[in-house]
Amino acid sequence: GSMILYYAIVGYATHILTLPFQDGESNSSAWFGKFFRYTMPVVLILFWVAIGVRVDSYGLTIMRGLVIYLGVWLTGISIWALFSKGRPIAIIPASLAAMLVIGAVGPLSISSTSRMSQIQELRSMLSAATGSSDTEKIRNTADLDSLSISRISSGIYYLSNTHGIASLQPFIDESIASLTERFQEEDSMEFVNNWQFSTKLMTEWNIPSVWNMNQDTYVTFNTTAELKTDIRGFEHYMTLHFYPSDTDPDERILFSNDAMSVHIYRNNGTIVWSDTAGTIVNIDVIGHLKTIPYSIERGFVELDATNAELADTLQGKIKLLIDSGAIRKSDDSWNLQSLKGKLFFQTQ
Repeated sequence: GSMILYYAIVGYATHILTLPFQDGESNSSAWFGKFFRYTMPVVLILFWVAIGVRVDSYGLTIMRGLVIYLGVWLTGISIWALFSKGRPIAIIPASLAAMLVIGAVGPLSISSTSRMSQIQELRSMLSAATGSSDTEKIRNTADLDSLSISRISSGIYYLSNTHGIASLQPFIDESIASLTERFQEEDSMEFVNNWQFSTKLMTEWNIPSVWNMNQDTYVTFNTTAELKTDIRGFEHYMTLHFYPSDTDPDERILFSNDAMSVHIYRNNGTIVWSDTAGTIVNIDVIGHLKTIPYSIERGFVELDATNAELADTLQGKIKLLIDSGAIRKSDDSWNLQSLKGKLFFQTQ
């Protein structure tokens, strides 16, 4: 859908800018104007099929709402451009401005329509999973399958994070204010953010958080200790931001010169320092993480480690400070999905 919108918007912008040169029948500007007008209906049919399938499956979000409003505008403009014999090009920006105003305020605004759509989507998912959207029956959800848990959890988090926790009021008998106050008292918290409210609500409904549900196969971690360590003797420093995709190669070179190199491997989760003399030093990142105690809270794993444990130093050649990251289990082995931290190493 987005690519079609880009094509249409750039096409109409080009069409407007080349209008003064489209008086002749054989020039390229006139040919482009005709070609673009006649192909837009076909492109828009593909657009509406694609966005319709997406909305039917997952409901209307703010981004999808924006795409739909632009699609309505493009459809109207395309019909006008196809049959209009005149060239009042002012109608193009004027109609866009009007559509943006309708989408920004009032009951038909993108925010209002997406909020109502996601509430209905969540109600439908709860009804399908539990047999009823009644609050009392929602609590008995121990036998939900993983797909239902994932979709219900995502729906609750989306509503609370995008539209505020007040958007969850249709599913709660108790007022949001009193429920928030109760959550604060139960956990002795001064403030309950949207994420914490949603997580506590799902706990009351006996719906496992999708994050905790996947902890055996996908673990996101974050360190709570202050990362302080002695870096004397290390000659090179780099900030490590390792976020590979599934299509990236297993090996990535972090640093290389004539004397040494530093490589990171996704599949076995290791960082390797080597020099021209044949010295090789390995940091087993995943193995190192498994030795550090952790606790589950707010959707990720917090590493309860001392500064010494977090600072992994091998043979005085390389030192790694771990800030955060993620590991994933695949075929009984763990892969490194992301790693953020600081890397100190010798360059000679």
